Amino acid sequence: PGSLYTSIISNLLVEGVVESITHNYRAVKIYVANIMTQPGETQGYSLKDHVDEIKKYIGSHIDCVFVNTKVPDKSVLDIYLEEGSELIEPSCDGLGEDVVKKPFATVVREEPDFKPKIRHVPDILALEVMRYVQEKKGLM
Repeated sequence: PGSLYTSIISNLLVEGVVESITHNYRAVKIYVANIMTQPGETQGYSLKDHVDEIKKYIGSHIDCVFVNTKVPDKSVLDIYLEEGSELIEPSCDGLGEDVVKKPFATVVREEPDFKPKIRHVPDILALEVMRYVQEKKGLM
């Protein structure tokens, strides 16, 4: 997870990164979908829009997309809506990739402002990624 253009795609622009991803045929390619859109960057983007944008830059497929299904409380969503962010709906229509849909989201309060922030639950996400990779590689 991270900002689509300034965190994820910017790393794909570094020389050699895309080649490493696309030429490693044994690697399982996973995209952990963002939970919320970002104002001025991905407003109005669907889950498919995010996936298509990444595939455009890597020029290759993604094996699996991990998608959050937990809807945070309305009071928290309202804070994000005021800032121009929207919940990314877990619709997988048109995706050709495997999809793992789980309640990956939680709300945390971080310094300095302690404003509620929607984040992925790292332990749950890590467990599901490991499980998927093991199944994909035939280790389970």
